[in-house]
Amino acid sequence: MLGEFYTPDWLAEMIVSEVLKDNQELSVMDRVTFLFKTIRYKIDALSKKGLERSEYVF
Repeated sequence: MLGEFYTPDWLAEMIVSEVLKDNQELSVMDRVTFLFKTIRYKIDALSKKGLERSEYVF
């Protein structure tokens, strides 16, 4: 079977949350869906810690 397959957003978000919940310093390499969900997760986590966007380090 030929074609492109995409990871559903809900699944990517669940995996990113599970992987990063105990260690937000981990790096993630994957296609766009996981990269986007990882960035979103880290931005949310950093903002909850009270950091300003200028202080974010990925």
